[in-house]
Amino acid sequence: TADSLQKIGERQLHTGKYELASQTFYKVIVQSPDSWKARLYLGLIATENGEFAVAESWFVQSLTHANYDGATRSVIYTSRAQMHELEGNHGRALLDYRTAANLDPQNLHAAEALARLNASIGSANQPK
Repeated sequence: TADSLQKIGERQLHTGKYELASQTFYKVIVQSPDSWKARLYLGLIATENGEFAVAESWFVQSLTHANYDGATRSVIYTSRAQMHELEGNHGRALLDYRTAANLDPQNLHAAEALARLNASIGSANQPK
């Protein structure tokens, strides 16, 4: 089933077997075309591989297939913000962290990252 494949893919992802995990998540999408989580994981794998444009595409697809639950969408926006931060696009990262924090005030990772980025941008704009 798609659920059991998803669990296998998650184990592969968490043990760094990205190629195997990617193949597994593609199978999940075939069996469950509306799987937002498989797309999220494919975005995380692409981010890990430095394929930021590919990751962006997977995160957008994940948002398209996710329900409108704030916590679910917040996780996706947080993941996309991390990707933007890694690629050096701090403006986009700020926007996505802010969106994530607004969607789910309990998302401490987004709130902490937002505070950290705001502080670093603020200190970079200070006269030396």
